[in-house]
Amino acid sequence: MRADRRLRDRLRPPRRDSEGAAEASSAHAAADSHATLEQHAAFFRTFGALRVPGLFAAEIDAISHAFDDVFREHPAEEADPRYSLHRPKDPECGAPRRQIPANAAIQSGDPYGFIERSEALVWLKDDRRVTDLAHALLGDGCRYDGSVGNIFNSYIYWHSDYFRNDVSSQRQLKLAFYLDELDGGSGALRVMPGTNHLGAYRESIYDEARSPDPGELERRYGVAEDELPCWTIASKPGDVVVFDNTTLHANFNGGSHRRMFSLQFVQEW
Repeated sequence: MRADRRLRDRLRPPRRDSEGAAEASSAHAAADSHATLEQHAAFFRTFGALRVPGLFAAEIDAISHAFDDVFREHPAEEADPRYSLHRPKDPECGAPRRQIPANAAIQSGDPYGFIERSEALVWLKDDRRVTDLAHALLGDGCRYDGSVGNIFNSYIYWHSDYFRNDVSSQRQLKLAFYLDELDGGSGALRVMPGTNHLGAYRESIYDEARSPDPGELERRYGVAEDELPCWTIASKPGDVVVFDNTTLHANFNGGSHRRMFSLQFVQEW
């Protein structure tokens, strides 16, 4: 009963009369996803990633417009090709990745992230659908730890979000909002399920300490990196895709203007 009640709560966000769409999202999300929060948590903790379909379908047009406004009104940092695994899909379309805020601001702990630049987005970090999901996946002691917006013109090799750094003792996850419909042929996120669990299996594929180079897995296994076993998480605008920072992920075949922003949550042990 408690899990079912919490599920209904997350699909019934606080009404925001100025935007008018929040109430309508309950029915859409309920129709698309029948899993309880406890089932979501079990899936995520086992496989290291999760898709919750239609969770913000009612608000997605306003969210998408607000995303575009932030990138129009604020400077974006381009990925440094010396350190990034991003490779341009179409060199004529500009940098492989543009990001707000800059890496230096993220590393310094500056709370002024991506959604904080927009009144039309900042409410997301306190929305019950987000906070209930984050607490279910990480535990009640988790906290919001910032947001980042990205425009991709790239594919990216397999990596974790601790690329070339030690894996943190904190559990960390990203709730990602992909603002364009994506599948395996258009740049959807791919994950290797179970690689959120540290150990021999994961280390045999990828070890942050080795500072892996682009194409290393293809050279090792003799198959293209986009043919390695994985789950390709096809998504539509309004879905929420969640992945553990430790989970190995990549994308291939993407177009030149793929939009995504993510909210980071952390659980300190």
